[in-house]
Amino acid sequence: MVSTQPDIAHAVGVVSRFLSNPGKEHWEAVKWILRYLKGTTKMCLCFRNAKPVLEGYTDSDMVGDLDGRKSTSGFLFTFAGGAVSWQSKLQNYVALSTTEAEYITAAEAGKEMLWLQRFLQELGLKQEKFMVHCDSQSAIDLSKNSMYHSRTKHINIRYHWIREVMERQLLELIKIHTDKNPADILTKCLTVLTQGLREFSFKTLFSATEGFHAKNKLGKGGIAQVYRGKLTDGGEIAVKKPLVISEKGKELVMNEMKLLLGSAHHRNIEFASNGSLDYLLFNSETCRAGTLDWKRTYAIIIGVARGLLYLHERSHNVIIHCDIKPTNILIDENWVPKIADFGMANLFPQDQTHVNINEATGTLGYLAPENMDNGHVSPKADTYSFGVVVLELISSRKNWNSHNQSPNGQGLWDTANELCKEVKVSEFMDLKLIPSAILDQVQLYVKIGVLCTEFDLELRPTMDPAYSMLLENHSSSNTQVNEPMRDGSSSSSSTA
Repeated sequence: MVSTQPDIAHAVGVVSRFLSNPGKEHWEAVKWILRYLKGTTKMCLCFRNAKPVLEGYTDSDMVGDLDGRKSTSGFLFTFAGGAVSWQSKLQNYVALSTTEAEYITAAEAGKEMLWLQRFLQELGLKQEKFMVHCDSQSAIDLSKNSMYHSRTKHINIRYHWIREVMERQLLELIKIHTDKNPADILTKCLTVLTQGLREFSFKTLFSATEGFHAKNKLGKGGIAQVYRGKLTDGGEIAVKKPLVISEKGKELVMNEMKLLLGSAHHRNIEFASNGSLDYLLFNSETCRAGTLDWKRTYAIIIGVARGLLYLHERSHNVIIHCDIKPTNILIDENWVPKIADFGMANLFPQDQTHVNINEATGTLGYLAPENMDNGHVSPKADTYSFGVVVLELISSRKNWNSHNQSPNGQGLWDTANELCKEVKVSEFMDLKLIPSAILDQVQLYVKIGVLCTEFDLELRPTMDPAYSMLLENHSSSNTQVNEPMRDGSSSSSSTA
């Protein structure tokens, strides 16, 4: 949306997409916006007695529109500390990577900066440097060097003009941390902690969970169980109850609190009320039960990938989850996946390619080989776990027990790889998934799942290219995916 107040620009832009055929949930969203406006009538834009400097901020939300697969561009310009120009809208075409989405946004913001420059000149105001802040280093590098990324020839040529503008020093792109970027409010819903930590008494938690009743249990891990709770004011909470009080348990809980409250705020990383993916997929009572059709399966895979991409590349601190598995993926009432349980997560140093820990962390069947063998942990360890989840989600077979479940005694990876090469992916799928499946998409996703579980760390992708492959031509069989190989030889490109 253009020409509305910046704090609601994103929300108004999202609900406006459904003007022709609004549903109940869209009307509820509009009511929330109206309530917000009513409660903020005394708020206004403030211009301080500050140095008259024009600055810009840009941000994008990769595939913010799940229907059209388009990303959202947002930019904000301030003068003397106050907002003077802002915009939040869908990009004109589908971006194939987060770098491309940020690059397009930077180009659009550049046009606005040049217009504002001329406006200032007409007012007789002079400024030596004009800076636009961007939270994507890859997009900044791409704008400076056309050879930086080998897959940029497909980008619409009109966006490349920003390189010439920067060469002429008409503006400069500067890196800014995501949590300090005011343009974030124009591209996504943000988690806001207005009152800091909120403490609850054990009595309150006991009452909220109905005495930790089994019907409210969302999941169980190695050291704790998680329950759904409802407060007297109607608010929903997740309550983690330790199985055994121990120093190790305290350490994991404190680690999780530090990460979630200090670094990770994202729509695919939080509490959800519909139980875990493990329960929906493997519980004898549900066992998929027609609820996880291909459309929902596809959306869950995309959502988990988006959450991991945020942890690895968009969060203020790079976070390695270290325990991605169906038990730690919660599903909300709208079937949106949420990554949970950060007890084993690690902060990843920006200047290192990996970290070594004393012992392997994670769950058998989802541990990357290098983590299991020598405690070698990098973001690619999460990629491996993600690949296992993708294969389990499509086949409804657990990786750790796949040899016993397979008629020929093969493991999950071997079966998936063999059937994918023979284009017999329907034999790998859960039979309940077949009626709703789009075979080309399933073929592509199985191949990506196999590639993500590659034993060789060098051949395994990070989440950025993996996420791009999941989105790129998702309804076509022409997406280029490297052939997975486990003998250490170089991979070749083929179509899914």
